[in-house]
Amino acid sequence: MSLMARPPRSSSAADSSLNRLGDLYVPVQRFDPADHVAQLARLLDQGFQTERFSVRPVGLNHTVWILSCQGRHEGWMLKQVAAHRRFSGLPTDTECCDALISKFPGIPSDPKLAFPHSVLHLKAQSGEHVGDLLVARQAPGVQLGRFLADLDLAKPEDQQRLQHVSSGVGELLADFHTRYADPITGEVTHHTDFHPSNVLFHEPSGTLSIVDLTGMGSGGIRDDVDKFARLIGHLAGDRYAAAFRLRYISLWKGSDFVSSVSTAASSTDLGLLYSQSSSDNSSRTPRRRSFQYLSSLVMPKAGFHPSQSLTSLAWLLSPERKVVNPKVTELSSGSVWMLSESNQKECWILEKVSSSKPQAESQSVAGSCEEVARRFPALLADERAAFPQCAIPLQVDQHHSFDLLVSRAVCGIELDRYVAELDLDRKKDREKLRCILQKVGETLGDFHVKYVDLETGEALQHGDFHLRSVLYNEATEGLCFCNMTKMGFGSQSDLQTFHDEVKRLGNCYAEAFRQGYTGSCQRTVHGQVSHGIGLFGPWNCAGEASDSGSEIAESEVFSDVASEPDDQAANHDEGCSLM
Repeated sequence: MSLMARPPRSSSAADSSLNRLGDLYVPVQRFDPADHVAQLARLLDQGFQTERFSVRPVGLNHTVWILSCQGRHEGWMLKQVAAHRRFSGLPTDTECCDALISKFPGIPSDPKLAFPHSVLHLKAQSGEHVGDLLVARQAPGVQLGRFLADLDLAKPEDQQRLQHVSSGVGELLADFHTRYADPITGEVTHHTDFHPSNVLFHEPSGTLSIVDLTGMGSGGIRDDVDKFARLIGHLAGDRYAAAFRLRYISLWKGSDFVSSVSTAASSTDLGLLYSQSSSDNSSRTPRRRSFQYLSSLVMPKAGFHPSQSLTSLAWLLSPERKVVNPKVTELSSGSVWMLSESNQKECWILEKVSSSKPQAESQSVAGSCEEVARRFPALLADERAAFPQCAIPLQVDQHHSFDLLVSRAVCGIELDRYVAELDLDRKKDREKLRCILQKVGETLGDFHVKYVDLETGEALQHGDFHLRSVLYNEATEGLCFCNMTKMGFGSQSDLQTFHDEVKRLGNCYAEAFRQGYTGSCQRTVHGQVSHGIGLFGPWNCAGEASDSGSEIAESEVFSDVASEPDDQAANHDEGCSLM
């Protein structure tokens, strides 16, 4: 009688254990199922002739084999295990399988698992019980590690294939943990050895299966999620570990079963994705060394907002560190948000952009950022620049419609909002603003000298440089540039754009910005001013600016407030008159 066609189990005691197929007499030295094909064929499926059966080993330990039969769709997986306990308190694999079937009667027929359904007792000629041969169905496909080895991850299509499979493994494990929970305590039953070699992938059908389940639920570290993520990340990269984690957590958090899971089990697998408080959160997420594309997020038709996807974003952006007290702040630049956390000096800037190519452009916004990062990799490590380091594809109805560009930035407030909170009738606030704008000029001048086309001598332009493009932290007096998705050559002059905006606040503020810029250029270039002619326009150096008829001489910039009373009214002196 074929095992695969055996009648349904009744409610007898035998239903709560493996099928006992009988005894198989084998040599004491070493068991090889190839020497016992005839006996195995009679026990497993009498409907086929013996010569149609074949055996091949799996792995290097010579304890696992695939028994297949020509003309039969599905074969068997055989695993030799010990017959007796190594220690009195440590059950054998056969005993473990019996216990699991007793707890989960449907587990042998689960199509996603290659769980043993039968056992053969291996005996020596003397009758001594020398081992057991566990029998499970043969799951389709190859080990995920083998599939990975055949990929070329330099090719975008192979990257997408592996990302899709990694996400599928996350879904598979979440389903496994959800369905196989202790019916009394709610504790998750862990695989305990969940790694790429214990997952099979059949690419033609897209089928994923879990194998090597004899240690399922045994004692040890409950690390199914962390172990697989760590190994796939080491083998292929963080992108694929994040895809796995993201899919796992999205299904796990959304399942009805979660509420019944014990605190110990849930905290182990979910890793307390983001904490409510922390006494020590001084470590920060490192900046990336190259522009990367992370796993995609599903975006509702109603629109995207980071606060609705904090769980997924935390896994993607900080896979190795918990995000503490996450807070989303909407910025004034359209679909742009700041994602900050407690006790961190840096935050994430998230900007939603179209995934389509803008008119008359050769690539998408994300593609343009990737190209700039390739030409100027130092931008990614520059703490004064919130330049996009990665992109998260946003999908609507299974279509890639948008990208979420992610930057690292100093925690602060947009400079236009900060200025709006100042009282420029007060001397202290006026001096503070001039100092800030001078520092903005210094930083921009340094940027224009550092990031330059070596062939043409043209400076890399921000492309949309306004007060809102600067984040300022009053506590640390730190600043950085943001909204950098329009960077390029031949763009609108950063100097002119920013100067014209600041000049509306008053001539003295525009002059402070100019002084900072020209002074930075002089210090940075140091004898190479001729290289910069044409890069920085008429403000290449302070001397040129003075000769060109600047409205205010440098020596007069701050003299206007020397004798002002602190409570001066709205009318400023001539040098700092409002425009």
